[in-house]
Amino acid sequence: MYFKMVAGKYVPCGVPAAYVTAGGDTIVGFNHLPDEELASHGFFRGRYETPEHDPRVSRVSGEECVCNGTEVVVRCAVEPIPLAELVRDRIAEAYDVCRTKLDAQAAGYSAAEIAEWPALRAEVRQYAANKETGAYMQAAISRGRHTPETLFGLLWPKVQAYDAALAQREGHVLALMAMTDPLEVATYQIIAAPPV
Repeated sequence: MYFKMVAGKYVPCGVPAAYVTAGGDTIVGFNHLPDEELASHGFFRGRYETPEHDPRVSRVSGEECVCNGTEVVVRCAVEPIPLAELVRDRIAEAYDVCRTKLDAQAAGYSAAEIAEWPALRAEVRQYAANKETGAYMQAAISRGRHTPETLFGLLWPKVQAYDAALAQREGHVLALMAMTDPLEVATYQIIAAPPV
């Protein structure tokens, strides 16, 4: 990688195969010249110096280019990622995992059917508690394909899976919010069950 001074800053660039000098001469095979000669025309070999860091809890935050005559050294600074930012990103990941589980349940259903699910879940929970059927369950029963018991048997595992996904998400959120060590947040396993 090579750098060239442009508008007072060193920027990465390619080295052309042919180069026209300030005097109007063309140098063919310019990209094969030694670094010292390339430097005399403003093309400097570059290298990056990045301190050792753990990218899970820190990030490169800036660069400083220093030219020593024939080489540009890009010194990168590293800063810790704020704990609140790590926690926020991991909570978003927990929400994505939960959404993926819930989206898997929705496969094959219309948007209209899915829109009725919150009310239907509430009715299924009501039926589990006191055997009363609500309007959505009653509408499905009146179509003649189910009895209250068979409809409950069909829907109860789905309601439990939905509730389990939400409970798992909530467990992850609470666990992440309680953490104070950035590395612990970064290495926390979202897929695993939340701590009890």
